[in-house]
Amino acid sequence: MLGNKHPSYSEVVLRLQLHLGQCASLNSLIVREYDNMQYSLLEFYCKCLDDGNMCYGPFIRLPRESQELSLCCVYYFSYLDLPLLKSIASCCLYPDLDPNLLFRIVEVLHSTYRDGHINIADHLRNLSFPPQPAKPELIYTNDNSVSLTIAESNRNFDNLIGNYPRDANEFHPLVPKLTTSYSLENKVLPLLAIQVTVFPNIAFGIHSSYTNKLTLPSYNRASIIDNLGLEEVFWKEFWKRRNLQEIVIGNEANVDLSNMVRGTFVMGSIEMEKIKQRIIVQCTKKNQSKPVHLSPYVLACAFLWVCLLKTKTSVNKNVCFKDPCYFGFVAGGMTRLDYPVPATYFGNCVGFGRLSALRSELLGDDGIVVAAKAIGSTVKKLDKALFGEAEKWISDWEVLFGSELHVVVVGSPKLDFYETDFGWGRPKKTEEICIDRMRAISLTESRDLKGGIEIGLVLPKAIMETFTNFYTQGLNSQSPGQVCSLSLSHLAFPSLPPTIAMAPVSSHKALAVVLVVAIFSAVASAQDFNLSPSPAPAPDAGAAGSVSTSMAVIGSSFFLSMLAILKQ
Repeated sequence: MLGNKHPSYSEVVLRLQLHLGQCASLNSLIVREYDNMQYSLLEFYCKCLDDGNMCYGPFIRLPRESQELSLCCVYYFSYLDLPLLKSIASCCLYPDLDPNLLFRIVEVLHSTYRDGHINIADHLRNLSFPPQPAKPELIYTNDNSVSLTIAESNRNFDNLIGNYPRDANEFHPLVPKLTTSYSLENKVLPLLAIQVTVFPNIAFGIHSSYTNKLTLPSYNRASIIDNLGLEEVFWKEFWKRRNLQEIVIGNEANVDLSNMVRGTFVMGSIEMEKIKQRIIVQCTKKNQSKPVHLSPYVLACAFLWVCLLKTKTSVNKNVCFKDPCYFGFVAGGMTRLDYPVPATYFGNCVGFGRLSALRSELLGDDGIVVAAKAIGSTVKKLDKALFGEAEKWISDWEVLFGSELHVVVVGSPKLDFYETDFGWGRPKKTEEICIDRMRAISLTESRDLKGGIEIGLVLPKAIMETFTNFYTQGLNSQSPGQVCSLSLSHLAFPSLPPTIAMAPVSSHKALAVVLVVAIFSAVASAQDFNLSPSPAPAPDAGAAGSVSTSMAVIGSSFFLSMLAILKQ
């Protein structure tokens, strides 16, 4: 009976359904039957096909009054199950959706969540730190929320997505804040905050601040087997550090960003092959063994390590060639374990790769060979024993991070951020904001160059220019030795040192994005938007013209799950 061929029939059916919903709260038997109706409405709103396309149902083409009736019916379900939620949310990606209808969907679903018809207790958690010796735990209370900030920016979007050096401070207004709360018993740390920044008529950017990497939820901690008793070791190390802020963020949080610029360098497969051949030629020429592992990741890291060390050495008068230089990276652990782990496991499983070499070795004729051998051997070592010497990870990290001569790499080209497309196009640029405070390098796959790697780096402007010269000369060099050595005669001694994803969208699709992240709001901070509260849905309510200021995401893992669902 529900369809757009006979709109008058559909209106009668929807009015009857709405009346049943209004009466259901008075009769438990009617509640059960009414709730079961939602499963027959999935194709009425939108059906997601196996190939990822959307098949929009009659709801999209019904008269506005019938659309309003159907949305009011949604409010009266005692609980809104995920299939119907997915179906309704998918309607918001309809290309020609009336903005007023989009706002009304936001309003009704927000009211549905607010009044307890959507249960998020299994998805929303904060990290609570009780006094020692109790262990921190993930907790949920009814007043928990994930902070969502919606902002408008007049910054130059083309500048933000460029590769050339840009002011590092330009990016921080796009990043939400993680606010820690305190009670007499506990310190509570939120795990996720989200900010959606709209660049009017151009694009929007989404950035999250997070404490842990989030995955679709599987909470079985027995999935990771601790045969080495590392839990006790790590908790002992944890309680040695009284300042939680340092533990979570790192001791580089107060880095001065004045005169710092952020640059992106793209290394293609052709350049990586040139580096690989130079290493092989150098080893053959000197009758040395070749590195055990020369993956694109190892090649890029080895080249960058040498280039950065050249840069630091060229601007520092006090050079000691016997100083150790440290290199650290985080390696994914799920695939390195000798037993299977569910793909939906909620939590991190990573290994810490750390190594060192003398400055003189890295700046010598065989510098890049030394770097590639050290990094490749460490990768292979983690392949064989991910948790080998894991009891030293924290102390080794402190040594590495406390050294002036260290390089830390975050991210991985295997994460495929640029393949993320939930209906509004691929991101124009991704940036790892934390690297400026960690003094780290970020690696991700190239957006436009197949097999390429994007390298993110933040340095003082003058030093970035020096690094760029070494980087460019190294890639363009025809001589094997030039990419791996730094002649002392060329040394100069002047005095000396969170992911944004942006996508171009139409205005309607930008609103659809805001809907997806704001559907089940609880708390929000709206910057530069004059938003007024929306009323709760009523049987005869008209289309709302404003979005509620109470706009927070319903939970970190649920938010990511919803986005993943919309893509499928």
